[in-house]
Amino acid sequence: MSIAKLDAVDWTAERHAAMVWSAIAEGADLEASCLVQQFGYVRALEIVQNNDLAHATQKALWRWRARLQDARFESLERYQQRGYTLVLRGDECWPIGLEDLGEQRPLCLWVRGDPQILQCRMLGIVGSRDATSSGERAALDLAYQLAGEYLIVSGGAYGIDAQAHRGALLADQPTVIVSAAGVDRVYPKSNAQLFAQCIENGGAIVSESIPGAEPQRFRFLLRNRIIAGISKALVVVEAGVRSGALNTARHALEIGREVGAYPGSVHSPQHQGTNQLIRNGATLVMNAQHVRELIAPIGAELQTGVALEYDGGFALPLENEFDLLTDRIYDVLSKTHFESAETISRRVGADVVSVRMKLSRLALAGKIAQKEGKWRKA
Repeated sequence: MSIAKLDAVDWTAERHAAMVWSAIAEGADLEASCLVQQFGYVRALEIVQNNDLAHATQKALWRWRARLQDARFESLERYQQRGYTLVLRGDECWPIGLEDLGEQRPLCLWVRGDPQILQCRMLGIVGSRDATSSGERAALDLAYQLAGEYLIVSGGAYGIDAQAHRGALLADQPTVIVSAAGVDRVYPKSNAQLFAQCIENGGAIVSESIPGAEPQRFRFLLRNRIIAGISKALVVVEAGVRSGALNTARHALEIGREVGAYPGSVHSPQHQGTNQLIRNGATLVMNAQHVRELIAPIGAELQTGVALEYDGGFALPLENEFDLLTDRIYDVLSKTHFESAETISRRVGADVVSVRMKLSRLALAGKIAQKEGKWRKA
């Protein structure tokens, strides 16, 4: 039964339980999604608290219960006082495009700013942090010209992302930052003024993680599916071959979104990714009119909504080498001190048996070191 169609539900209790789920389950947790989809947030949380093996696997229950034991959060009322809104499926401001993600849809969304803005027509302008001056100018101009027609969305990072937000702000229009950290966190910190201007100008910061959540690399990768989901089209201005923008573009193409990419020199590292996107089915765009035609072909009525992305802000040393859970484990490991498998499993939200297996693989690859049953980066 869909959460959006549940009748006679205590939505105050559901919101409190959804807040807890945003702390104990990471994005794209299919078991959590199915449990909440079937029973609702409150009953699903009771299943975790009661260790109910009739409705969930032992591994899933263990990781949720471990995170629940360690979770530190304030009351929902306190978050609301600080200006943070928790948006659930069934709320009028829930982005309907997220339903195309199926079981990978976020369990909920935290919004700092105006949640109603999520119902606007959205256009994502994304790309590399290590952008060229011409790429940054292209992103700025594109956002400036289209901000009055579409809500510009990006990830608040250096380079293309920041210029896209600034273009919207220069046009005196709101813009939305989708964050892989809690909505109360600024990443990168040097963009604090940009985040503040986003809120001051009527925009919003959005995240599926509870306030206080850290900006870990795996959360940027998981966040990309949300960007694709709320988008009807995605424009990638510049991207290297390992850019997070390409990850978002792949998500968008998989669920039928329109993807446009700026072409560039075959000798430019910043255009290797966009050129590859065009070769594999993205539409070549070079200006605002091309983007308008991408969203609504000539002769068609303009429709709603586009996208956004963020290239993560971290190097990707394990991309294409390890699976997502292994990547997450490596990301949270310390460079200076050893931690137990139990501690690591709580931090990444996975069962300890799976974590031990992944740690062994990382050790065999020479990526991490072990001492007295504990682990750190090599």
